[in-house]
Amino acid sequence: WTFLFIIPGLIKAYSYSQMFYLVDEFQGMKIRKAMKISMKITKGHKMDLFILDLSFLGWALLSMCTFGLASLYVTPYIEMTKVNAFHALLKEAVENGTVTLEELHEGEPAKVETVNVSESQVIEEKPQDKTEENSSEEKDE
Repeated sequence: WTFLFIIPGLIKAYSYSQMFYLVDEFQGMKIRKAMKISMKITKGHKMDLFILDLSFLGWALLSMCTFGLASLYVTPYIEMTKVNAFHALLKEAVENGTVTLEELHEGEPAKVETVNVSESQVIEEKPQDKTEENSSEEKDE
């Protein structure tokens, strides 16, 4: 009877597996919205994600045999592979129209970049730029 709960639990876990990447990638996204989008982008790809996780079984065994020393290499490798899988799933979902860009960026604050430059830095840089231009013109003549 317990298997009746394990398999559906695994399926739901893979449905929501991309939620953390969505929240990290799109800062203003609410958790519930990330859960819904994760379900959309993993539709039809849950078995692919399961096989991806199975492919790391050998690396996990190697880490155990080396008392965790190999995990210094294996953990970043696994995480980057999962991030790349997320980006591939998201790209496919956007291209297919399953998820829209407006849906992803909804509620995200506008990004404004500010540059803190003091007046002394601006004044110091201007003469240097002019001298470089003059020296390049003199070389041309």
